Amino acid sequence: MAAPAKSVKRVLITGATGFLGGHLLAVAPEHWTLVAGLRDWEKAEEWGGMEMDLADPLSWRKRLFDLAPDAILHAAALADTGACEKDPDQSFQINVKATEALAKYAGSRGIPFVFCSTDLVFDGTAAPYAPQAAPTPVNVYGRHKAEAEEAVRREHPGATIARLPLMYGASANPKRGLIGGLRTGLIAGRPMTLFHDEYRTAAHALRVAEGLWAWLLAAASGEHRSGTWHFGGPQRLSRYAMALEVAQTWDLDASAVRPVAQASVNTGSPRPADVSLDSSATVDQGWKHGSLDEELAAIKGAD
Repeated sequence: MAAPAKSVKRVLITGATGFLGGHLLAVAPEHWTLVAGLRDWEKAEEWGGMEMDLADPLSWRKRLFDLAPDAILHAAALADTGACEKDPDQSFQINVKATEALAKYAGSRGIPFVFCSTDLVFDGTAAPYAPQAAPTPVNVYGRHKAEAEEAVRREHPGATIARLPLMYGASANPKRGLIGGLRTGLIAGRPMTLFHDEYRTAAHALRVAEGLWAWLLAAASGEHRSGTWHFGGPQRLSRYAMALEVAQTWDLDASAVRPVAQASVNTGSPRPADVSLDSSATVDQGWKHGSLDEELAAIKGAD
């Protein structure tokens, strides 16, 4: 990974305590000073970070100016699609307005800004989606992420918009996360119903984190990496198919796993059927996404 420009010293990572955030911290370059944006001020002081309740900009805007970061990697979001449907005002404040404010700050100072968007900006009817595809969201979360993308383009034309897929990977709590949850359920023989007809190009969060850092470092060194980029994995998979892969990797009985159709389950928000991403342009720039079987083998080896 290339060294950043000497002028870049400190990066603000929002969502640092989230699933992706943990992986971002794990592969952070040693020569960068990391500042975590956290909701809990006591934890922020412990981490050497700053308090950031994205629903309340007054709680963090002054601290942002005082901190004066040299780059921002914006990974925080209200990503629970059901919660966004129930409280669209909160979703708009966190997913759109906070993103707009951060992009405006970064744009006005000409510093690198990487915004984590989602494959759920698409309606699932025309996969695989290239970065140039126009957003067609079907739920509040996807709509607000699409609006946030437009705000980023408006406020910071040199920013990177990274559309991310469903992610998996190791977690501090082995029962949490997509793979951890599936593995725990399989070990317990717990009945699980999983969609067999909802497809994503799932990717290992560590590979995504490596890609986001590479794009941020490139921007810091003056390389052109602005615009929209996709960071999806190489395989079009359903959650049911992923469960079978997990079972095979750890030699677990998958007889309690039942495939169900998406239309048969009320999830609390509309869900697109296939938001697979075409990430070939990102791969052409050197990003290595890794296949599911390779990544599962690596996770197993680290147990």
